[in-house]
Amino acid sequence: MLFARPTWNEISVLQQEANKYNDALSRVSALSIALENQRAIVSSIPVADLERLEKLLPDNVDNVKLIIDINNIAASQGIFIRDIGIAAPKESSSSRTTTLQSGARAGYDSIDLSFTVATSYSNFLSFITALEQSLRLVDITSVSFVPGEANNYNFSVTVRTYWLK
Repeated sequence: MLFARPTWNEISVLQQEANKYNDALSRVSALSIALENQRAIVSSIPVADLERLEKLLPDNVDNVKLIIDINNIAASQGIFIRDIGIAAPKESSSSRTTTLQSGARAGYDSIDLSFTVATSYSNFLSFITALEQSLRLVDITSVSFVPGEANNYNFSVTVRTYWLK
């Protein structure tokens, strides 16, 4: 009894530790299977769709590409942007972190781009419609205008675009 009891206790402790390791190993195995399933799903998405998703919500900010995208949209309407300015929005980055339904935290950040265009009201509406229909996710945060020459106006526009952190 003197020898059996301490040995039995030691075996019980080791058995509990082995059970913990087996549970962890089972969870790792299940996570590995889930990861492989996710990889299979991602690999089944066509490359063109992945590129469209990347354009919709990129994983980094590329100021030059943003300006080029908006300039191309404007040029397709016969409008040229000028007086381009880029600034971080006024609210703090920590206030722009949201919680997904799954409980995971999704962080994103944004940047404001301001520019001026000189065009007619109808061309400006066409430009805004084309900007709205583009894949690039942008919010128009402000628009102001002053009369220009003939039937043109000088529109000052500020847009906000987002990217994942």
